[in-house]
Amino acid sequence: MFVLCPSLSYRIRMLPARRRSLVMKLVLLVPAVWLIALFFFASNGDDTHIPPVPPEEKFKVGEGDEGVAIEKKEIKVVQGFGEPLKPKEDTVEEEENGKDGHGGDNQKPPVLVKPVFTFDADSPIYKKGDPNQDGEAGKAVKVDKDKLSAEEKKKYDQGFTNNAFNQYASDLISIHRSLPANVDEECKTEKYLSDLPDTSVIVCFHNEAWSVLLRTVHSVIERTPDALLKEVILVDDFSDMEHTKKPLDEYMSQYPKVRILRMEKREGLIRARLRGAAIAKGKVLTYLDSHCECMEGWIEPLLDRIKRDPTTVVCPVIDVIDDNTFEYHYSKAYFTNVGGFDWSLQFNWHAIPERDRKNRKRAIDPVRSPTMAGGLFSIDRAYFEKLGTYDPGFDIWGGENLELSFKVRY
Repeated sequence: MFVLCPSLSYRIRMLPARRRSLVMKLVLLVPAVWLIALFFFASNGDDTHIPPVPPEEKFKVGEGDEGVAIEKKEIKVVQGFGEPLKPKEDTVEEEENGKDGHGGDNQKPPVLVKPVFTFDADSPIYKKGDPNQDGEAGKAVKVDKDKLSAEEKKKYDQGFTNNAFNQYASDLISIHRSLPANVDEECKTEKYLSDLPDTSVIVCFHNEAWSVLLRTVHSVIERTPDALLKEVILVDDFSDMEHTKKPLDEYMSQYPKVRILRMEKREGLIRARLRGAAIAKGKVLTYLDSHCECMEGWIEPLLDRIKRDPTTVVCPVIDVIDDNTFEYHYSKAYFTNVGGFDWSLQFNWHAIPERDRKNRKRAIDPVRSPTMAGGLFSIDRAYFEKLGTYDPGFDIWGGENLELSFKVRY
């Protein structure tokens, strides 16, 4: 608390006239010297500028869920739920530099080809129950590109260009494929509350590959108890590829619980999620990416935590699907990490603190986390509205998870 001191105020006012003159000169002289020094250093500050980041220290992230190309510094280690994963060596070849009319280099961005979509009922993706099919039990699909025909190589390359993953391999895998059975034994015998709330699963997408999007939806429908699944809401963030239009409407029409909501213009992931939440009818909102697969028993533990405490926001353990071979890497519960962030507000993962690990009776017990990843989670719909939902000013993903984390009661 600041207070005034009457005695000091009195002494300042009673200074003799000569001393007052000296004080005034000092008061005027100090700012003048400061301004001269500031001007001098500003005019001679060429050696103090921050050098730009060399191009080789940057990499470009292409269109993902947010659909916006951004630049970031090179990430040395990729981490997530489970043991830290070392990034693969960069195998992306540098694009050939063209020459512009002035003799300079002109790098052309990759062109997204919009292939003509043809529904093929004999495609491998629609097969079901064949244990010998590629990708079953979450196994890797290895494609020898050198043995492909010229036309198939073109399809292979275009799949990577359009999606940043191996769509060619995905198109060999059933949309009903089985996943690894080597789950934690304790998960198989865990008991949950009987009166769990139902959930609306919201999946936002933009030009997602056909086989990947369908596999996401089928994993939800086929591995979620009917009483717990209120609906699946597919939010199309203004896609422009043919397969995301009439073919998707016709295919999903056979599943009464699937609804498709289409944006009138490109909104970005966050506003697309808000639009999905606005029409949701379930007591709980569950957000998923459009390129994921749910295991058996995935939803019960999420809904159980919310039933016990509606102010709980629950994130599942996020396993890894290889972007080249589509191999499913199951993460044991023991290696679960918690979320954090640095002072630049970049989300990161941390091992469970020792004090919290000692208090856990089992590896499958839930653990409190200061922040969340934001891609996949469940939240009570009424509590989400009470928190003010997301800030609708967010255009792309990358900050909404921390904003929501800071608003949630910890």
